[in-house]
Amino acid sequence: MPLWSSVAGQHIAPTPALIALTGTSNYVKALEIDLEDMVVSHELAARFEKIFSTATTIWSTVNLLQIHIRYVTPVQDAQFVPLKLIDSLARYMPNIHSISFTPRSYNSRNSDFSSQLVGRYFGQLRVLSGPTLSAAVVPNIGNAITSLDLAIDNTSESLLPRISAGRLKSLSLRCIPHTFSWKYFAEKEDDSAIWFGSLENLRLEFLEPAPATGSHGGDDEGIVASVQIFQVSFPRLQIIHAGVWPKTECKLFSDVRLSSNLRSIVSRDSVDMLVQLLPALEVDALRRVHIIVLSNTEQRRFYQVTNQIFGADTHYAYSNMHIKNIGFALSAQAVRWQALSILSLESMHFAIMVDLIPRLSRLTHMDVRLVEFRPFVSDGQQFNPFEYLKTPTTVLSPQINSLVTWRLEDTISHLVAIKCIKHVLRRLPALQEFHTSDRKLEDSYRMSQQPQSRLGNMRSKIRLLF
Repeated sequence: MPLWSSVAGQHIAPTPALIALTGTSNYVKALEIDLEDMVVSHELAARFEKIFSTATTIWSTVNLLQIHIRYVTPVQDAQFVPLKLIDSLARYMPNIHSISFTPRSYNSRNSDFSSQLVGRYFGQLRVLSGPTLSAAVVPNIGNAITSLDLAIDNTSESLLPRISAGRLKSLSLRCIPHTFSWKYFAEKEDDSAIWFGSLENLRLEFLEPAPATGSHGGDDEGIVASVQIFQVSFPRLQIIHAGVWPKTECKLFSDVRLSSNLRSIVSRDSVDMLVQLLPALEVDALRRVHIIVLSNTEQRRFYQVTNQIFGADTHYAYSNMHIKNIGFALSAQAVRWQALSILSLESMHFAIMVDLIPRLSRLTHMDVRLVEFRPFVSDGQQFNPFEYLKTPTTVLSPQINSLVTWRLEDTISHLVAIKCIKHVLRRLPALQEFHTSDRKLEDSYRMSQQPQSRLGNMRSKIRLLF
């Protein structure tokens, strides 16, 4: 297998362990170096001059360079990537304008390599993805960059003002400290407004919050007080993707102007981010909303935000909410999620699930990782599984076509729990798929005495999950 093979007009290097260049095209537009382990890395370090000096390949046509490190690079590995390799890349491939660097770990060795690599090409780069950069090694990365994916550290923050916010079409920042501010994109120190005139895709992922130590307040209060609010405009933004969000002390969207073209919001543990966005958000214009709500979410704010996002007056082509480990029990009476189409939960009491389904008029898929049957009072009513089995088989939802229950909690007779789930399925006439991880529940379908019933018709669509 040759080192480079043709894929859609481009030539890519799956692995430098395969050194043969026979049959390679003269003109290479894209080069992908895949370092699978240290042996492969050392082989490349020892033989790169021979690879690049081949007379049959014109490397000056390469404009896209991708380097993947699949293993954790030991800091003490002095032969990881010699600076001579970077010099050779710049010499043989002077026209690279797109660099993608994806290491398994961001240690000092990888950071030094990525900074040296970008430092050779900063004047002509348009697309930069992956590296943590050192401002000392990369004094300037130019203002012509249109796509930036950067892991932030103390030194790389100082590079951001040198990038033109108005030229960026895609911006992805990872490992962001909680003190981050739009000031890093201000062209002048006294600027109070920042204009991302071309930005279409924005992705922000903050560092995980540090464990609380000592008394509350203190330094955190100082951080909140020092945050400067900027007026930020995104006239063409289409996608917002937020990872871990640093709660209320982050004011990135406190004074933001969004595009009416915004079509997709994906937020992970970012209810506070949504609170900031709501005043500027044209909810009716959205097409896709995906919210992952994790622990430490305040109950009142949770209902306030989710009810506004998924209210009856909104219409989405795709709306998904995943709720995991929140510190309070859901109340079916408190939710107004008529626009929600997909709901995933880590756990839900059976009584709430039954009460909730009829209130979600557009729900097509529900995924519950743990169905609980413990003694429970739902909205003032005591749940009794035996009484539930006596309820009429009226339709719960005419829309749901897929239901997943990963496992049933063993707090009542397993047979009774299975009967309760089957009673729910009989009340979902549109159901086409039912997935379960419960062997007894799956076996009960196979033993069904009613082959013409809904349960019998679904036998071929049951999938056992592990």
